[in-house]
Amino acid sequence: MAGDDTTARGRYAATRLHWERIEKGLWAPGAGANGGVAYTADASDLGTDSPWMTGGSYLVARRTRMAIETWDRTSLREQETLVGRTTGEGAPLSGGTELTELTEADLAETGRGDVPLLTAGSHVRLAHPSTNGGVRMFRRGDNFIDGNDSLGRLDAGLFFIAYVRDPRTHYIPMQTTLLRDDALMEQLLHAGSGLFAVSPGRPGGAARSRRDSRDRTRRVVRGPGGVRLGVAAPRSRPRGTVTAVTSMSDGSTRPTAPPRIPLSARTRALSRAAVRARAMRTDPTTPPDAGTATRVSLVAVLTVLTHEMVRASGPLLDGAPLGGPAGAAPIGVFALAGAAAALLLLTTGRRFTGSPDGRTVLAGTVAVAVARLVAQCLDGAARVVVGLVTVALAVGILTLTVSFVAGRATGGRQAALGLVLGSGLATGLQLSLGTWDAFWRHGPVGWVVVVVLTVGAVALAHILRTDGSTGRPRRLWMLGPYLALATMVLAHPAVVANQTGEPLRDVGPALVVAHVVAVWLLLSPHLLTGTVRGAAALAIPVAALGALVLTGGVELVAVVVLQLAVGVALATGLTTHRVAPLGVPGTALAVGVVGLGLAVLLLVSRTDIDVPLGLHDEAVALAGGLALAVAGLRRRVPAAPVTAGSMDAPATPVEPAQPFRSNAIRMLVTPAVALAVVGWWPNSAAASGPALARGDSLVVVDWNLHYGVAPSADVDPERIARTIEAQDPDVVTIQEVSRGWVLGGGLDLTTWLSHRLGMHVVVAPAGDRQLGTAILARSALTDPVVTPLPSGAGSQRSSAVSATLTLASGTAVRVTSVELQGRADSTPPILDGLHALLAALGADGPAVLAGGLFAEPGSPAADVLRAAGWTNAFDPAGGPAPTYPSDNPQSRVDVVLAQAMRATHTEVPTTPRSSDHLPVVVTLQPIG
Repeated sequence: MAGDDTTARGRYAATRLHWERIEKGLWAPGAGANGGVAYTADASDLGTDSPWMTGGSYLVARRTRMAIETWDRTSLREQETLVGRTTGEGAPLSGGTELTELTEADLAETGRGDVPLLTAGSHVRLAHPSTNGGVRMFRRGDNFIDGNDSLGRLDAGLFFIAYVRDPRTHYIPMQTTLLRDDALMEQLLHAGSGLFAVSPGRPGGAARSRRDSRDRTRRVVRGPGGVRLGVAAPRSRPRGTVTAVTSMSDGSTRPTAPPRIPLSARTRALSRAAVRARAMRTDPTTPPDAGTATRVSLVAVLTVLTHEMVRASGPLLDGAPLGGPAGAAPIGVFALAGAAAALLLLTTGRRFTGSPDGRTVLAGTVAVAVARLVAQCLDGAARVVVGLVTVALAVGILTLTVSFVAGRATGGRQAALGLVLGSGLATGLQLSLGTWDAFWRHGPVGWVVVVVLTVGAVALAHILRTDGSTGRPRRLWMLGPYLALATMVLAHPAVVANQTGEPLRDVGPALVVAHVVAVWLLLSPHLLTGTVRGAAALAIPVAALGALVLTGGVELVAVVVLQLAVGVALATGLTTHRVAPLGVPGTALAVGVVGLGLAVLLLVSRTDIDVPLGLHDEAVALAGGLALAVAGLRRRVPAAPVTAGSMDAPATPVEPAQPFRSNAIRMLVTPAVALAVVGWWPNSAAASGPALARGDSLVVVDWNLHYGVAPSADVDPERIARTIEAQDPDVVTIQEVSRGWVLGGGLDLTTWLSHRLGMHVVVAPAGDRQLGTAILARSALTDPVVTPLPSGAGSQRSSAVSATLTLASGTAVRVTSVELQGRADSTPPILDGLHALLAALGADGPAVLAGGLFAEPGSPAADVLRAAGWTNAFDPAGGPAPTYPSDNPQSRVDVVLAQAMRATHTEVPTTPRSSDHLPVVVTLQPIG
């Protein structure tokens, strides 16, 4: 360790001087100050169990490393604001010289706009006796520069020692205040600390014998209030010996009796944890970057993995029953996140505090990575089981990691940054993959994405493995509605594109830009005023509702506003003022509530389609927005500046601005922007084809795609595209097409198929715009018309889409794709929808009507269609052709009807089964 005589060279010379002056001039008693009792221990004050310390003192020692590279990039004004002293002379900002002792009047000095010169978060104000109940200490801070670490970063900082009367009242309270409120803590890493009892010196100043030094044995015990060292007493203890002490349950201290300290199971566990942590912190090969950027990056990568798994949970749960006792299965999967969190805390030795530390985060990240890699290898039922376990793990570990980050000073903003960055990165990644997630890709692309994400997450967690635990935020539950809103809108470009009616290739990059702006806002804490926080809380429910009600450019503006407001609410709600009660049960319950909140909001719309609840996605979005608004309402975050003459320090500091252009975290938005640019091409629907079809006959493929989910709970649009290609169709009518629906894995199947097949597409919204009915054609589709239909008792909004296709002979054929409601006892809504559709279509010229019309022979729907002049293509060509369910077809749900056209060929392909419906293939020619 280097002391004051160490000389720095080059750019770090000024930095060493700045760091030295952070400590100089702080309040400390001089010789004989306060009668000398400020740094001596008196048995009458410390308890009758400590008479051996009469006239002695306690020594606190800390080795604090500084992020020199980050400090050098901080502006001069920000450095002075953080410390409260000038960098030129080390004088207080209120005036004087380096050795000026600050008074309460100095602390109340204000500058322009009546803003205090020494802000509430400045180091000198927080360390001042007036902020700490008048406590003083006799201390010394020495700079050290220990060369460079393995990554080439300067290993430099401060070695701090202080003699105090009683560490419980003189040092620990002050250090706790600094850890919680000092904005400078983002620049620091405490690499080692200790507490020693120093007995009075020998009469006459006799030196301690060498034998006394050899006889000492050391044992480290780390407790929640600081570090206590329990040491076996030397065989001879002359006065003046430095002897560590054991803290007793009643608050007293006493020297440890040889040969062994009787410790409880809890103390032994804390001791072992402290020894391991201390050994790891002093390992010179340990990477030193365990700061803000690493924590933010870890939260971001885990957020990407969680978004992917939440989207994957839709197809995985698609076959789960929703009625009876088994109806709790989908919600139970997400609630298992709490059980996963409890298991991790217990296995990593956090059973007493219930707060995750670096080892908990590392173990959980490894568990998620392994489960995710295993799921990528599997198919069928095994993939469903492992996938659902991975969903629970991902939600649980993300929640624990957010708690781990948010519990420290300014950690709420760091956690919010990670969540917003992760949502932006998830959006960019989904765009680059054409909305077909890596979870469903079995080829090289899927494996590359999975390996990069999992290895990156484990590497970041490994860097943080030595970090201690932090308190759990009380509003951790807000992650549930946030993840639900992000999955539904904020990180879901397909939903926003279909809601606005704008192309996915244009809307996706706009969402990524909204995330970048939200990051800039969070990197500028001086902008997070009370007015901004209040406006954000009010804007969230309104913007959430508008995101699913409005259309066009106005809806896109609502989504951007929602993203900015949610970022502010996360930073506010996750800031820890008072930690939640300790214990594993409380943490497990909090994580379980996050999973439940996410599951309830996401699954309500799916349940409503099968079991009418009278709720639409708009109501779900409003409920999630209201929950976030409540969590984001906080009067004291960040704290208001201290007014002149007031000595009441606010609970949290006013953080200095960190300009976006000069903050290292700004680089973390680069991958999302790059991926959004890459995703422009795969999200571009095919342009309109030639004006005329290839010939005078028309090959029609009609297929209900069941959101793109196969009976095996797999999402493989490539297999669907190959099945369609094999029929070489001129026009394709498709129903139940996912347009970003969670039950379809978030896939925008209309855009994907249009791009993949090179076919022009027109779409009609259904299912709250997250499902669709569409027509694809090789030639141009003109005069598209969307016909809304009665939806019956359910929430799924039925509609039909019609367009005109021109044959090579010039004959115009009107093609319509439709999906009517198909609930049990749904004859009345089917007939209502059918009458509305026939009235809109008319009966002029050649026409094709295809889709789920439930027009089996002899049914009321078949009679209505026959009376209107529509002929089932299969009746003259060979009788019934059941299409549902695909594994054992029994019903002719899907039909192709024609007017002024006749069928020359019909077929129902039975393989591969990419949906719960079979496709129908018909070749039609105009009559006459």
